[in-house]
Amino acid sequence: NIECSESITDADLIFIAGLKPKLTSLNISFCRKLSRYGIMSSLALLPNLQSIDLSGIYNFTDADLSVIAGLYPNLTSIKLYTKDPISVQGLL
Repeated sequence: NIECSESITDADLIFIAGLKPKLTSLNISFCRKLSRYGIMSSLALLPNLQSIDLSGIYNFTDADLSVIAGLYPNLTSIKLYTKDPISVQGLL
């Protein structure tokens, strides 16, 4: 849980994901320095992910969510709180 971290960067998140590939839950809500690239790169290193909190992470699209849903068949929870337009189709 690295929620609301003001200092974590894309490189930090990718490093953590590489060290902990068995993580099943990830809370990166409101980590303002993270980009879509860093998040998507780190998620690729977490094959066992079941739950993710992306609240306050901006610039995510339906296409990004579709990729996440496709990569993680065991994903049971995605938490979002964003100003970006997200539709139900992005989660299907």
